[in-house]
Amino acid sequence: MISRMKKTRRFPLLALVLSALILWLVQGVGLTLVRVQGPSMIPSYADGQVLFVNRLAYGIQGPIIGEYLWLWKAPLLEDPVVLRIPEEKSWAVKRVAGLPGMPLSVSDHLLKVGERQISLTPAQEYWLAACNEVPLDSLFVLGDNLDRSRDSRDWGFVSLTDVVGRPFF
Repeated sequence: MISRMKKTRRFPLLALVLSALILWLVQGVGLTLVRVQGPSMIPSYADGQVLFVNRLAYGIQGPIIGEYLWLWKAPLLEDPVVLRIPEEKSWAVKRVAGLPGMPLSVSDHLLKVGERQISLTPAQEYWLAACNEVPLDSLFVLGDNLDRSRDSRDWGFVSLTDVVGRPFF
């Protein structure tokens, strides 16, 4: 009788531990929530909007370090992506404007990425003038609201390993 009671008490604890482990794996590997911060992605995403992020859209990432263990697809041009900004220790939602190897050119305060022309501040023009293409392991990302966005024009190219996933509703 006593051994049966001990087994009955262990079951809820075991179920709780297993549930917590499964939730941690799903959140860390497959699905995450992120809140849009700031007006940089208006009109696509509003400030404060909560998005589901498909962390399996481009590959499998380790749940702790975030590096891709297996990458099966790279983001496409114009894809919205959720990425890590290492310097700020935060996540951001941006749109892919330049793919690896895509040519860049700067002249007269304008950046030409593919067929798109974007105005630049003098500081942005200064650092981008030295770049003639997007590095092979990186992306060039921009906010949809270019006048109110901090993006690759300010903090540089984004490593493919810093892409967390693709937002969906």
